Amino acid sequence: MKKQLLVWAALLLATGALANLKAQNVRLGLSVTPGISWMKFDDGQGNTEGYNKIGVNYGLTVDLGFADRYALSTGIFAEHGGAKSETLLGEVTTKLTYVNIPLTLKLKTNQFGKFTPYGQVGFTPGIAVQRKVDDIDAKDGYGLFNLSLTVNAGTEFEIADKTSAFAAFHIDNGLLDIGKDNGDAKIRKSFAGLRVGILF
Repeated sequence: MKKQLLVWAALLLATGALANLKAQNVRLGLSVTPGISWMKFDDGQGNTEGYNKIGVNYGLTVDLGFADRYALSTGIFAEHGGAKSETLLGEVTTKLTYVNIPLTLKLKTNQFGKFTPYGQVGFTPGIAVQRKVDDIDAKDGYGLFNLSLTVNAGTEFEIADKTSAFAAFHIDNGLLDIGKDNGDAKIRKSFAGLRVGILF
């Protein structure tokens, strides 16, 4: 119940930001983030293991500017990830797909030529829309919600007036245990990659 309240609170904040599209300097964009998804398993006895697989994150970016170099950055993204692990019975592939609505603070530097470096930090709540292990439904093993600490560091590149391309290192560090009924054991899912896109 505690993790659900955390995610719903974050989702309400992000939804409120999306509804505030009358803010000054609203910029919309599209991005794609190829990268690595990984899952960390902690058995509750001090033993941890990590597994990863190739993943991708893509979606709509919304920057709500409230000062010269500051913006509330949100949007809606699909994230395809999970992990591959080796067991006594062979390789096991876990596929997890989330719809994420981030809520981050974007801080820009002064523009240098056509480049504007920036950093972002905030939280990303997510709702699972697919939970499968070896293509078999795994809703009984994985929870519906996730919450991540999100950090981006990159730069915008001015293409034309009010149009910019951007590239950034992106990481979502999982904060919640996404496993179900695992006793003291915990499973956390994270994602990192290179985010590229365009802002209008």
